[in-house]
Amino acid sequence: MRIAFVLRSFPVITETFIVNQMCALIDKGHSITILAHKKNEVSVLHESILKYNLLDKVVYWIPEPKSKWKRFSAALNFIFTEKKQYSFGRLWNAFNFFKYGKNALSFHNFYRSRWFLKKGAYDVVHCHFAQFGLQIAQLKRDGFLTSEKLVTSFHGVDIAPDKLASYRKNYAILFSQMDVITYNSEYTKKLIEQITNERDSLRLLPVGLDTNHFRK
Repeated sequence: MRIAFVLRSFPVITETFIVNQMCALIDKGHSITILAHKKNEVSVLHESILKYNLLDKVVYWIPEPKSKWKRFSAALNFIFTEKKQYSFGRLWNAFNFFKYGKNALSFHNFYRSRWFLKKGAYDVVHCHFAQFGLQIAQLKRDGFLTSEKLVTSFHGVDIAPDKLASYRKNYAILFSQMDVITYNSEYTKKLIEQITNERDSLRLLPVGLDTNHFRK
């Protein structure tokens, strides 16, 4: 399978559990791409990142320029340089002003859906942390994702117990669009169950630990 990981940033020293997940999938023969919103400059890299060439698999988010001319020129450059790779149907959808009005004409839709304009790029899109799953859920709701299976993993910081009231409203799109929602503990599950009635998609996915790195 072709699997995309949507992350806040990469590489991150503290998120070894995500790197372990990627490496395990590669070992099983799957193809992965890392879609990261931010590039971190770190002085130390996990050995697995280098061993599996994960830095070569990263596509970083391109912010939408404030200038209309820069937005226009970047869109034209993409169309002509990537014309053999993008899906005409998805590209047309991004610029469909009959459907999206000014969001299409201002190139806003082009920038927000740019990660997913290539032909049959991914079978699965796995979002780590609910905030980034919400972004992908909005893309699916608006018709920019169609055949991809969507997964969001909650890790705790995205389900704070003192913010449950706001989550009921803010995460509603997330639960309606995701195929699978994973939680890392029974405590996290109980919090999620307090903010949604859509529970059929919930699955336990504990944080991965490679015991080969530890000695008695």
